[in-house]
Amino acid sequence: MDAVYTTEALSTGAGRDGRSVVKDSDLDFTMTAPKEMGGSGEGANPEQLFAAGYAACYHSALKAVAKDKGVDVENSSVGARVKLGKNDEGFFLGVDLEVTIPVSFGELALGGTVTVPTLDNPVKVKVPAGTPNGRTLRVKGRGIPKRSGAGDLMVTVEVKVPKDLDPSATSALRAYAQAEKDSGFDPRAGWAGL
Repeated sequence: MDAVYTTEALSTGAGRDGRSVVKDSDLDFTMTAPKEMGGSGEGANPEQLFAAGYAACYHSALKAVAKDKGVDVENSSVGARVKLGKNDEGFFLGVDLEVTIPVSFGELALGGTVTVPTLDNPVKVKVPAGTPNGRTLRVKGRGIPKRSGAGDLMVTVEVKVPKDLDPSATSALRAYAQAEKDSGFDPRAGWAGL
């Protein structure tokens, strides 16, 4: 492999209860085991650092793929949930990726399929008709691959409202709004604010 970039870190002390320093940076951490593993939980732990790295790298990959496809992901976000697990063979990491993608109202109301970039090949995610804004859809096995199996890809859908509508779209939307009102649909029915 021809390395494009290489970095180094050094751990001293008692590993999880020691100190980790990343060479040529200002990253210098007091490490402590999480409370769930008998530690104080007062410092950083390796899984937190993995989560930050995975989130940043996947977000960069998402933006690169989106740019190549001409897709605007200006307000996108990516999270990584790192889990430390244990089985008969020892400890292992599981990493779920969490991405928020923009969708249209029509895609949520009528259903559809959206393409989400992953670390290898894009995955098509089915959005069922009537999906509410902010719903998270799980795609099993499409997170970060590991020896113990891949984590999941968690896709949160968020409606992107167009800033400018042409006259035809404006007319169609007004007709829809009136039909919605005529049908008796009230998005705030039962809401405590009424």
